[in-house]
Amino acid sequence: HRRMYMSALEGALARHSVDFASSGNHPLVIGRDALAVIDKALEDPDPTVVVFAVSLMEQLPLEDAAPRATGLLSHEVPEVRAESALVLGRMEHEGDDFAGLALTERFALEESPLALAALLTAASTVPGVDYARVESFLSHDNAAVRRACLVAMGQLGPDISGQLTELLTSDSSADRAVAAGAVGDLGIEELTSQVAVLVKDLKARPAALDALAQLGRPAVTAMSALLNRRELPLPTRRTVVTTLSTMDGPEARDALLDLVDEPALGPAALTSLRRMRMAGQIGAIKPEQLRPI
Repeated sequence: HRRMYMSALEGALARHSVDFASSGNHPLVIGRDALAVIDKALEDPDPTVVVFAVSLMEQLPLEDAAPRATGLLSHEVPEVRAESALVLGRMEHEGDDFAGLALTERFALEESPLALAALLTAASTVPGVDYARVESFLSHDNAAVRRACLVAMGQLGPDISGQLTELLTSDSSADRAVAAGAVGDLGIEELTSQVAVLVKDLKARPAALDALAQLGRPAVTAMSALLNRRELPLPTRRTVVTTLSTMDGPEARDALLDLVDEPALGPAALTSLRRMRMAGQIGAIKPEQLRPI
């Protein structure tokens, strides 16, 4: 029954889908039948069906989608509330603060860290959200909520580089990890070197490496410097090699090529280069660069 119902739900909306990536498409026009299918799914007892239906609302016109999504911010299931907030954040509200007021109101009631992080993520793009309410979550005890708060503050308010720098140099690994994640999300290139330093912190390392990967080309120089630091544990340096393979562009390729003749890092560098080549991230490497190895 569930499989057939989900198939019917997808089929009812598939003919209305629009690929906005190509030119010449017309705006989405949703019929009453399709809206009825969505509304039925939004009342389904299975939260998975509700979350799926909420995700489809992103394709609806704002006047149809926004009231439904804001109404679901009080749904009993946190995952539904979180998806509703994220969908609201991806809509074009064009200055209408209806959704922003709904998000601000929900901040005072929400207890789920999952939903709070989603509310804060949406707050960074939805007009009409109270900045003071967003900032109040900076001291929340959940790391994901604090990170989402910092990102929202960075996108909504004044420059927060000072606050991020203070957190990056904190005595708490948790604070450093949160700040590193926010730097990556916000793309603050001037803090790249400070994030790179955190690779030495075992607890903050995953967030720091993810942030460096998000920063992309500007982070390659800092990561290459880490590879040359012999005092760092070999597994840490190999992790940096793997992170470099996630970056596009000649800078990451050249940094890996510089390592291929090192006994400790060469095999990892060659493996990363092969992955990049197979993924189409880089072009062919000249045979004379590899033949001596």
